[in-house]
Amino acid sequence: MLVAELRRRAREGRVPCAAALAIAHELGMAPQAVGRAANEAGIKIADCQLGCFRGRERGRSAPKALCIVGHKRVGKTTLIERLIPELRRRGYRVATVKRPAHTFDFDVPGKDSRRHFEAGADASLVYGHGKVALVRRTAQPQPLEGLVAECLPDADLVLVEGHKGSPLPKLEVFRTGTHPAPLYNGEPEYLAIASDAPLELGVPWLRLDDTAGIADFIAARFPLPHERPASD
Repeated sequence: MLVAELRRRAREGRVPCAAALAIAHELGMAPQAVGRAANEAGIKIADCQLGCFRGRERGRSAPKALCIVGHKRVGKTTLIERLIPELRRRGYRVATVKRPAHTFDFDVPGKDSRRHFEAGADASLVYGHGKVALVRRTAQPQPLEGLVAECLPDADLVLVEGHKGSPLPKLEVFRTGTHPAPLYNGEPEYLAIASDAPLELGVPWLRLDDTAGIADFIAARFPLPHERPASD
């Protein structure tokens, strides 16, 4: 099944990195396993700068990811803030991803670590007091699926704010009166719509103010790989 899917998406013996990562996500496999199968089948994974298809599998599949999408000012960030503690209480290790519209700063101007990076360091790592932050330079835009697989391998679930163009599964946030219609237009990767009023669009409707109910829906679609004590 894996090799057949790789061959289906291949063009002239090459599969784009983003497509190969999407296959890993869909099949619940480690990217390294997909890379090994592609190599054995004589298929090249193209345009991958992350190295996430190389190395040992470490016994874990790629982390599951869910994009929280919607129009502007509908409450995507607020919903993610509410879902994080709700999912943690269910035992999930939750990570998040956000891509700002413009450039971003990871440190305070003038701090030593910021000065290291501005001096030309390819990467700068800051750690201490229970936190670690890494910023590195990239020669070209990196696929979301690859960044999730490489940078967040220990997460049970990654909540991605935005990225409506990604092939990853999506939950849309919608508010009536703010925009005339949801983004959803029959795309199969949309799992549900959470809104402030009932909608009949062919996908499940979730009450936007029912955080526990939305978390239950997510947990049913992305079950934990094994039992783990819930967080307090």
